Amino acid sequence: MSLVSVIVPTYNRRETIRAAIASVQRQTFQDWELIVVDDGSTDDTASLIEGSDPRLVLIRQKNQGVNGARNAAMVRSSTAYPAAP
Repeated sequence: MSLVSVIVPTYNRRETIRAAIASVQRQTFQDWELIVVDDGSTDDTASLIEGSDPRLVLIRQKNQGVNGARNAAMVRSSTAYPAAP
């Protein structure tokens, strides 16, 4: 169980998602999980990041909007204290 869950909803952000993930990975605090919710992207965002870090949890879902993506991540979170998106 990680101490902190970082939630990143994404939709067609193939060009920027790696930078967002790298930002989390560069933190000095290391007890985290990163939950990326691909909210129905059509640009292959999910396949670009799949398996890139063992602490990264990838959720794929049909497009439900940012609130639906955040809610899906909250349900999946393995910590009692998810970080604000």
